Amino acid sequence: MTELAARGIHVTTEAESAREVLVDHLGVPAAAVELLPGSLDNTAAEARDVKDRGWTRLIVITDCATTRRAGYAFRRIMGPRVTVMARCARTDTYTPWTWWNSRGSARQTFYEFPKLVAYWIGLGG
Repeated sequence: MTELAARGIHVTTEAESAREVLVDHLGVPAAAVELLPGSLDNTAAEARDVKDRGWTRLIVITDCATTRRAGYAFRRIMGPRVTVMARCARTDTYTPWTWWNSRGSARQTFYEFPKLVAYWIGLGG
């Protein structure tokens, strides 16, 4: 990616594509969709990055396996003045109610669960 950027070639990010769908196809006002600048490496860092923006409601969009942890992290960091909803894409194939039936879902669960526990005991963020 950095080599492409050095040549002046922009590769659309997943977040930019999602914003385009929301604004261009679903009618969400462009001013209501804000992408985080740069690259943050964890959920708590993302929550801290948006904490002091004066928002009262926030929808966090993430993959299905991460929604519980993301919602927890954002609620903890944002505090009670901000209503946080964590949602995932309908097209995500992760199935939390039968995660053991799919190798991919099992892999995601075993990757995500220790992170969730870390957040619960106060290590995440």
